Amino acid sequence: MSYNVFSQNIELIESFIGYQEDSEIISFTPNNRIILSGDYNGNINLWDLKFQTLIKTIEAHKKPINNIKFSENGKKFATCSLDSCVKIWDFNSGKIIDSVKLKTIPKIAIFNKKENGYLIFTNDGKILEKRFRSRTITKKFNAENNSNFLDAILSQNKESIITCDKQSIKMKNYKSGKTQWEVFHPEKNIFNKVQIHSKDTLISWSKNGDINFWKLKKDNPLIEINATNLHNNLSINKHCDIIISGYYKDRPFLINLKEIDFSEDYKTDFIIANTFLSSLNKKYLVSSGVERRHRLMEIKKHKFFPISVQKRKVADKKEFSTNSRYVILEIWDNAQVDGDTISLNFNGKWVLENYGLVRGKKQIFLKLEEDQPNELIFYAKNLGRISPNTTAITLIDKKEKKEFEINSNLDENGKITLFKNNNKGY
Repeated sequence: MSYNVFSQNIELIESFIGYQEDSEIISFTPNNRIILSGDYNGNINLWDLKFQTLIKTIEAHKKPINNIKFSENGKKFATCSLDSCVKIWDFNSGKIIDSVKLKTIPKIAIFNKKENGYLIFTNDGKILEKRFRSRTITKKFNAENNSNFLDAILSQNKESIITCDKQSIKMKNYKSGKTQWEVFHPEKNIFNKVQIHSKDTLISWSKNGDINFWKLKKDNPLIEINATNLHNNLSINKHCDIIISGYYKDRPFLINLKEIDFSEDYKTDFIIANTFLSSLNKKYLVSSGVERRHRLMEIKKHKFFPISVQKRKVADKKEFSTNSRYVILEIWDNAQVDGDTISLNFNGKWVLENYGLVRGKKQIFLKLEEDQPNELIFYAKNLGRISPNTTAITLIDKKEKKEFEINSNLDENGKITLFKNNNKGY
């Protein structure tokens, strides 16, 4: 069974994981061939993505698993369960490294600063710490007002603990527990998940579908993105990317949150319709779902272009067919040199940025994908003194050389689609 995501030319195959049990959590792992899921029965399931088969099932807990977190190096992961147990697992062997049973429900467990133990965030507002193979559990500190934790992470430098609860997002000093930064929930909204975007920037995921980017120690968001679906229970970690899909005006788009453009206003003319986790190689997506009932899907064909490229229509379209896997591109200004500045995007990656066109030819080496059309996008950064932005291009393979003239402006991109002759009948 296959279907397209909002007509974005992405074919997704129905999952062999997901929607099988309530409360299923799907988590990408350090091994890009293996995905891990935790189910309503308390089992951990390891799946082979390539062959779409279950490798093994581990009877981990007696009640539903409510959280899975990986260590920074990816060698260990922690599971929390409604059976009041926290367990630490070796990812490669699947064996238990450490475990503890509490008198309360553990909501989240994350690895501590030195990764020689773990922090436990309970449903009655306590933050506990336990070292591996130690019988002692120490109370690190209490949350204010016995807040019910919804998510927790360490800051990038591991000097702070960042949590979200039903009152706010808080950043606390790792040693003292002193609050260093706090952002309270907007009216009728709750931050349910936090994630590090960069050294000084945080992403929060809200119960009503909002995604906010925050500069740490400031209380106004850099960007707020309004989505229509519940995505806050996705199992985000460093082994995956986050993809959002929707429409800009009348055109569908699909972008990676790592490549978000902070200069864009995502409240104007943008409709965010869905959120996905993606494997780092962009071959698999996990859709967001109610109560963690997510679905894993395989991407059969895709192109991920920056939002700045997707916002413009493609007006000037040309084609180039070749028998070669490699093509040399030459770019220059063959008309009046008037200050035209261009960027080139090839199959979703910038290969030339903010380049001022001159008479002399600049060469760029392109490696073509074997089994799909290759798209070279001409993105005008300005129009120079004379509109439009006109770029001269020569494409050279082993047997031929072909020259193009491509026009682009601030509303429209130019495009050359490169095909391998043995892929399509041209």
